[in-house]
Amino acid sequence: MPERTDNKLGLTIWGMPLVIWRAKRPWLALAVVCGIASFLTNFAIIGTFHRPALGAKALFIAGFLIGIIGSMLAKRRVGRRIREDGYQVCPCGYSLKGLSQTGNCPECGREFDLEVLPVLWHRWLD
Repeated sequence: MPERTDNKLGLTIWGMPLVIWRAKRPWLALAVVCGIASFLTNFAIIGTFHRPALGAKALFIAGFLIGIIGSMLAKRRVGRRIREDGYQVCPCGYSLKGLSQTGNCPECGREFDLEVLPVLWHRWLD
């Protein structure tokens, strides 16, 4: 289980805001599984020319690349939503638009300051 840490942005896993981690997680899992499977197919190829193993390796490499690209696109999609909300989004993903300048997030209970959030989101997204 990833270690949860506290910093100025709030809810993070390995320094990544929770809302972005949730969007990227399935894509990163696909990349890791396909990367490991691609590595393991090397053992089926060593010493021989075995076409099914080469086909499997190509399939796993394609899955790895799709996972990495999907992860990057997921971050862009979440970033677009955060920008549309004027960077007034809690790291848990809840939009804080229309709430008071400071307070607690209704979703996760985390303290927020709407003046600080845009600076922190700019640092992470840009």
